[in-house]
Amino acid sequence: MANDKEGRGTTIARMRGALRTSLFRTSFFLLLRSGVNAGLGFVFWLVVGRLYVPTEVGYAATLLSLVLLLARIAALGLPQGILRFLPSDPDRNGLINGAFTASAIAAAVIGVVFFAGFSLWADPELTLLLVDPTMIAVLLVSLMFFALDGVLDNAFTAARRADYGLVRTTTFYTLRLPLAALFVPIGVLGIAAAWTVSLVVSILSAAILLPRFFPGYRPSLTLKGMRGRGIIGFSIWNYMTGIVAGASASLLPLIIVSRLPAGVGGEAAAYFFAAYSIATLLYAIPHSFSTSLLVEGSHANTDMPTERRRTLRYSAPLLVVGIAGLVLLGRPLLGLIRDEYATASYEALVLLALASPIMLVTGIFSSDLQVGKRVRPIFAVTTLSLVVTLMSAYFALPTFGILGVAGGVVAGQATKLLLYVSLRQIRRNQRSEPASA
Repeated sequence: MANDKEGRGTTIARMRGALRTSLFRTSFFLLLRSGVNAGLGFVFWLVVGRLYVPTEVGYAATLLSLVLLLARIAALGLPQGILRFLPSDPDRNGLINGAFTASAIAAAVIGVVFFAGFSLWADPELTLLLVDPTMIAVLLVSLMFFALDGVLDNAFTAARRADYGLVRTTTFYTLRLPLAALFVPIGVLGIAAAWTVSLVVSILSAAILLPRFFPGYRPSLTLKGMRGRGIIGFSIWNYMTGIVAGASASLLPLIIVSRLPAGVGGEAAAYFFAAYSIATLLYAIPHSFSTSLLVEGSHANTDMPTERRRTLRYSAPLLVVGIAGLVLLGRPLLGLIRDEYATASYEALVLLALASPIMLVTGIFSSDLQVGKRVRPIFAVTTLSLVVTLMSAYFALPTFGILGVAGGVVAGQATKLLLYVSLRQIRRNQRSEPASA
């Protein structure tokens, strides 16, 4: 009994010690935010899956994936730049406004050009959806605000108040649930309108809170705060890396729709998207802890080796529990949408879950490089990983269905890990050469 009490006391003491570290607190709120968002995201697609026919769900998921990809492009890598530079910048308000302004301008230009030429390359069935000017307007507004949300949320995170980002994103994911039910009569447009209206409301309401952490902040259309900070070069490489990283998830539904026969492709995209949405519950763990590691490394006097060890120690047990939970509960969760989702999506979900431990390790490698402002290798690794992901999915899809697409995701992540390990070994060899000489 005494040993049990001592064990419990030691565990509680460790938990209290973890809570006192800013890395764990930031990781906790980032993880909670990602978990709540992924959970509410799944509930959203559950509601949509019950209220809309599978083809409408598949096309809406494809359009959302494209909008998110364009938003990554329009963000210009600035959300990551905010995490790295805002904690120590002397003109933090100017930097925030500069990031907002640059992202908004880029989103407007990219959106108009992309949707104007949509019919030149897209699937004919998707093109028909954009004949309606209302659909185009909704998607453009969605693109604009998705490009801004990363800067806003990461401004809170850089101030070590990720809990405010949690409130913002929870508002977004919660509000779109009743809107999706309200807009059922207008089909795919209803799904798009639901996420767009809730997104706009969440961002405008959260932006009002910025002066709490950045005294004197007022919104302004200006790029002055971006000059001479070093954030431009850093963000350009993060920008290109973000495009490539986003392309992996965003292009997979499009590959499914275009690679399979009409009708079949739409349903298969819906089944894959359901599995991927649940898998993001797991992916939230490596993403949250690696982001927190970047924030801590961006503050002065940070002991990075210690923070890396803490990242692994705090996150690995959560990941093990998460994987076991998805394996046991994945089929019932998918069945909540419709019975056919449980049958068609479960194996792909299990395979996607196996990519999460790899993401944890590669996330630590990536954060370490960003703290050192060495972002070019991250772009190269991410690009090669994307090529492996898309090629594997493309060729495996006709034979293995969406299970082959999930296999492509795992193959891409494994490639990324091997490349990071190789880069680290090369760097160690380079450091040891002068000493041995």
